[in-house]
Amino acid sequence: MTVSQKIASLLLETKAVKLSPAQPFKWSSGWNSPIYCDNRVTLSFAQDDNDDTHAMSIVITEHSLLDIEATGSPSITKTFASPTEAGFGLKDPAANSIIWLNYSSVVSTGETRTIKVKASAVVPGVNIEVTAANASITGNNNAGTPGVGSKVATLSTVDQDLITGIGSVYTGNGPNSGSNITYKLSTPNANYGNIVAATTNITITYTITNN
Repeated sequence: MTVSQKIASLLLETKAVKLSPAQPFKWSSGWNSPIYCDNRVTLSFAQDDNDDTHAMSIVITEHSLLDIEATGSPSITKTFASPTEAGFGLKDPAANSIIWLNYSSVVSTGETRTIKVKASAVVPGVNIEVTAANASITGNNNAGTPGVGSKVATLSTVDQDLITGIGSVYTGNGPNSGSNITYKLSTPNANYGNIVAATTNITITYTITNN
């Protein structure tokens, strides 16, 4: 059946076409006609076929979440051991890798995110190095584009890039998921004269930002 035949059949089935030769219909133009077609009638009839369509809207919102997890308490204390022999300097504490960064991100087209790090204060004569390992994405409780970890050689009070190129990703939750953070503390010779005996409490802040 052609399209025109289908339309004609629909008009007849819905009684949209009316015939009245004895009493012709008068159109708004003033013409008299034995045939009147009321197309509005067809709106109240559904015409089934072998296919049909409907609309669907899918909404995904941009977001970025970051959480610090630790194998133990996330509050870290590092102590420089005093020398036991005259003429030697402080002994650097062992590196610490108990911190993990978990994060979730959905970005807009062409956008990436960066995780930055900074400290609330600088400890005189002490250098804090921060290294972020690449998050392991295995497809098991994690997926996406986690970005590339790097090393911040000297932690300061100014935000510095630590993980770059983050796309849409979720890293998994808890210790051993996401990016493993390693802290390494040292007393560079160039700054040794600035060291003072004290307990200094600092806060280290990680922030996920849009580029």
